[in-house]
Amino acid sequence: MTIQPAASVHGVAAPVHAEPGLPTAASINSSNARSVLSQLIGRPLSENTYRERLACMIADPSITSWQALTRHPGELQRLQDNERLSWSDPAAADKNMPTLAQALGKKNVWLPEVESLNANILKNLTVQVAEKYLAQFQSILQDPAPALSQDVSIVRGAPSAGKTTFLTGQFALNTDVVKNMIQNRMPGTSMLQVHDQGAGLVQQFMGPMEKRLGQPLTRDALYLWPNDFNQKIADIARLSQEPKLHFHDIQVDLATLCSRILKRGTDEAVMDFNVLSQFFTAGLEHRGPSIESVKNSQDRLKEYSLSAWNGQQNVLVAQRAPGANDFVIKDQALFDKVTARDSRSIQAEVESVRTTVIDAPFIEAFTAPLAPAQASAFGAALRRYEGLTFEQALKQHAQRMPVATSVAARVLAGVRPG
Repeated sequence: MTIQPAASVHGVAAPVHAEPGLPTAASINSSNARSVLSQLIGRPLSENTYRERLACMIADPSITSWQALTRHPGELQRLQDNERLSWSDPAAADKNMPTLAQALGKKNVWLPEVESLNANILKNLTVQVAEKYLAQFQSILQDPAPALSQDVSIVRGAPSAGKTTFLTGQFALNTDVVKNMIQNRMPGTSMLQVHDQGAGLVQQFMGPMEKRLGQPLTRDALYLWPNDFNQKIADIARLSQEPKLHFHDIQVDLATLCSRILKRGTDEAVMDFNVLSQFFTAGLEHRGPSIESVKNSQDRLKEYSLSAWNGQQNVLVAQRAPGANDFVIKDQALFDKVTARDSRSIQAEVESVRTTVIDAPFIEAFTAPLAPAQASAFGAALRRYEGLTFEQALKQHAQRMPVATSVAARVLAGVRPG
């Protein structure tokens, strides 16, 4: 189902005339979108304001889907404020309040049109999981004992580190793909606008599905912080006594991460420099604990690898190969560099990259080691921001209006009707 912003919605007839005093989608623009949205939110829920609310989102890219398309966004705002407080001042946050993502997965939170498209996406994910884990689905219906669980991958790395390469050929829940599904159903919205909606859908889907299947699901996520990878390791240990875990960790320098983000289209995850550098920093700071967690879970571990980008390709730094018992460090100096960096040197790299100017010498040096096709693509992407620092370029890049790219085509190829 594709929802058109200014046409009838599947199952909901478009009114011939707008409600008295209700702004029309055509009258909404970037300067009045916020004020119009406030008016729309104040209207009775019995009035169909979906198209106009969506028009506010499209006119003002800073408006998120939950701010525009839920029944009571003010209540959700309190949850987000509390969640952000828990990051900056944990002692001051209310631990009894749910997270925003948890709340977005509950019934009667979204407008009916969005509830419908969310349900459609969950059905689509269920079909994909059923194809991958057919034995588990059959055991739910036929067998007294659940089928043996399958292997699970944790691929740890900052955004654009290359995690998807390790997940090729296997089913992995990917929040970015879910966000693309939402964008396809709400044309004109950006990935940033539907981020929380996508995260809520993945969370809503993943917990119950893992419980029913008796099968941890691979997720294409960052796994940068200890809580994230420790929880996944614990889930695997709880559901299987056999070695099932494949753990891959990837380190990429910050300038390369920035350049890869700048090459992304608007259907892919984009972010500003501060957010990306926080992910980069977390990847380095928590690598030691991740290695300890893996070593403490050797009876569940099937494979481990740590790799680092050398400017041209990923090189293997450390490994525990399938069937082996020992961790082998391939390059001690590189291993120390990516596992034992102090916070001062990490921050120095962050500040150096922040002020790096994307100029002709930088572009030439960055693209020189790459294969011709890669060099051409990166060169074209970086030249759009020539003369800007990485911080300025990423800010400008994140504010672009949504434009369909090849990523959307790849996502649509996997979307099933119904």
